[in-house]
Amino acid sequence: MGISYLSESSRSLRPRRRFDQEILACLQHIKPTNGEYYVTDALNIYVGELGKDMAVVTTKGEYLDCGTVDGWLHANQYMAKHQQ
Repeated sequence: MGISYLSESSRSLRPRRRFDQEILACLQHIKPTNGEYYVTDALNIYVGELGKDMAVVTTKGEYLDCGTVDGWLHANQYMAKHQQ
């Protein structure tokens, strides 16, 4: 079973991930959408076409999107304010 820890961290801007080699191989078969590669496309191949199982965990917390300058600035301000 593939396991993803994309949003497990509570105090980090960098997500933690653990992908097995089969998921990484699926990355070779995805094409960019709007100029970006989406790991979810590879995960869809892994589950849909290869028939693999994947554990999904619901997490709590603030979603911080760092894909734009404004998002990155907001994430940094949020983290600075909430660090202990």
